[in-house]
Amino acid sequence: MKENKYDVHIGERAKHMREVLGMTRSEVSEILGVNQASITNYEHGKTPMRASTIRKLCDIYGVSATWLLGIADTLRYKGEINGRKVELVEESPSVESPLKA
Repeated sequence: MKENKYDVHIGERAKHMREVLGMTRSEVSEILGVNQASITNYEHGKTPMRASTIRKLCDIYGVSATWLLGIADTLRYKGEINGRKVELVEESPSVESPLKA
């Protein structure tokens, strides 16, 4: 399967949040009900994510779909990391959407 630049970008953001929250691929795969290889493939853009998977990841990571999809460049996270309440605001490099002409 040909790698889609957009899928890679979504996967990079998903991986970033997983690492920021200190979660393992195993933990995320258990919550999603998929195997660890699926998480790796999502994060590397080798397997496109279904809309339902994107929605679940947004819930797990506490981020908006617009940020995960690369529509918004500012990540806003308010929640807990390692038992501590945190508020994170981070600028992400924008990616050119393949949907733009």
